[in-house]
Amino acid sequence: RARAPPRPDPPRRRARGPKGAMRPSPPLAEAAAYGERVPRALEALAAYLEGSSQPVDALLRSAAVPGREVEAVLEAARRGEDLRAVASPEGAAAALLAYLELLPEAVFPAESHRAVLAAANTQDADARLRALVPCVDRLPGPHRAALQLVCEMARRLAALDGGESLPEVVAELAEALFPARVPGALAREFGDRMRARLHYQAVGCVAQHPQVFFDGAQPTVAQPELRPPGAPRREPPPTRGPPGG
Repeated sequence: RARAPPRPDPPRRRARGPKGAMRPSPPLAEAAAYGERVPRALEALAAYLEGSSQPVDALLRSAAVPGREVEAVLEAARRGEDLRAVASPEGAAAALLAYLELLPEAVFPAESHRAVLAAANTQDADARLRALVPCVDRLPGPHRAALQLVCEMARRLAALDGGESLPEVVAELAEALFPARVPGALAREFGDRMRARLHYQAVGCVAQHPQVFFDGAQPTVAQPELRPPGAPRREPPPTRGPPGG
């Protein structure tokens, strides 16, 4: 009897250490009440990271930024200061992730968590795409706007190397979009490793198909599933010389 192939390891989880004296981020709905589509601080951090010279490397190195630096960059972004004067790209990336983690209600709120996990656990990529669409559609407007900002940023960052770094970018961002605390029943149904894998698959699917999730395009055929982060990248096909060359 043939043994089933082992499942790939889940993506590397970003450490969620204590945030010390960092102020909680205001609810996403608060920005909407002031006429902002997404909070200005979050938008400014994303824009600064995207405009830096090596944004993907900065995001992947952001976990090493000291907490005091993260807090200082966060406060500067909240005050509307010019981040170029106070932040490194790594600091901006770490502050962006901290801003998301410090939200009182995650981008994917607790009440939607199980539905997203179940949809992401759909084995067929096309069916998974179709299952995730209503999950995103049902998000509160400010949460959906924040998800769009993060996923479109991920896509643009990865486009700098032809999309090959999208798995690593998604792996860095995904955990910050979901609740840090999980009820016991949900934790028993979806263990830690399984949740990390499904978070990665859900956010990766949204980042691969923004036109479906945010522009109302009809889901057709899903793009190839993202490789596990850290796995070998696809090699380009060999180029052929001219005939007789």
